[in-house]
Amino acid sequence: MKLNQFGRAFMLALAVWIGSMGGVLAHALPDSTLIFAEDEDQISLTIQLALEDLTIAEPTLVDLMEHPVAQDIPAADVAVVARYFAQHLQIQNDDGAFSPTLAGVAIETAHNDHVGRYALLTLQYQFPASTSPLYLTYDAIMHEVRNQRAAVYWQESGSEPRIIEEFGYRPVDGMQQPIQLNFLSR
Repeated sequence: MKLNQFGRAFMLALAVWIGSMGGVLAHALPDSTLIFAEDEDQISLTIQLALEDLTIAEPTLVDLMEHPVAQDIPAADVAVVARYFAQHLQIQNDDGAFSPTLAGVAIETAHNDHVGRYALLTLQYQFPASTSPLYLTYDAIMHEVRNQRAAVYWQESGSEPRIIEEFGYRPVDGMQQPIQLNFLSR
């Protein structure tokens, strides 16, 4: 009889332990955010992403995790970031693909209700405004971290950004597919 009571107590404890496992599952860091905005004859693009996720996709950037927040990033590290994004960010119009100009890179501290504080990498790009439709091909981080997603926003002067597109990694024949940015056409 005692063994039977022990067995029930053990099964109850096991069920409680297994049921509580859902509460300790880790939350992913926030996904990438891309915000496009027109400024006279230029388009600005702000990309924000969790630095820790970027170091998973590009391990040569792991030293940035130790970089002090809100301080200038050494030119050598900016060059590595620029090379990485040159491979994972492409914008094109009817005239073909072009590389936006990297105008700034910064590391900030951000907060998320699920994960707490984390390092946020912000990149600022600029490129000439286009009268033809633009296409975005972006697979930063998501080419290695398959649950990573990107949200694309358009921000008009004096207004809050509005979401245009959300996507994840969706390659065809191993290549990420572009999305058309109709909101940039004039």
